[in-house]
Amino acid sequence: MFKRDAEVGGEVGSLAELALCSEGVQTGAVVVPFVLGDGVAAIASAHLARRLGRAVLAAGCLLLLAGPGSVAIVLRASSPGPDGRWLVLPLCVAGIGTGMSIALNQDVTLGRVQPAEAGAASALLGASQRIGNALGIGVVGSVLFGTHRTSSSPLALARGLIFSGQLALLTSMGLVLVAMVLALCAPGFDGRGSRPSR
Repeated sequence: MFKRDAEVGGEVGSLAELALCSEGVQTGAVVVPFVLGDGVAAIASAHLARRLGRAVLAAGCLLLLAGPGSVAIVLRASSPGPDGRWLVLPLCVAGIGTGMSIALNQDVTLGRVQPAEAGAASALLGASQRIGNALGIGVVGSVLFGTHRTSSSPLALARGLIFSGQLALLTSMGLVLVAMVLALCAPGFDGRGSRPSR
């Protein structure tokens, strides 16, 4: 989950720029629904977690599976010339999932840490997030650009980019699935800020 914002934003931005042949402003417009969904869900997720606990994190991960999955379907259905407007809803869903899961990440990770150990645990969390970002972007970026083959035909080039994008999204979904299982198996998190007694 640590890598989601940079990974999805980079994935979709690269695809929009390359496969949709859009320029910077158009690429930014395609990614806006993701950012808006992410922001709104991040604000709401803390309140929801106090009432629903771990279910909010599970729901966020499920939306993180549904969003990129929907983007892959849209890319497949509209290949070789996808229209960015069809990506608005899937990207909004992915953004909501990101906001719900990333915002609760610290609660899940630090929720059972004693106050005396909070500094060291927080530093470890920060380092883990940086490592997760680097690995996630590296893996998904390698799939996206490593499976792409150049072609002199614009149609073949567009189809190749769409195919590579679908593989990258599926890889991203696999990583989210692993993160979801790990998050649901994390000991003791109930979303209500409870700490173990000593």
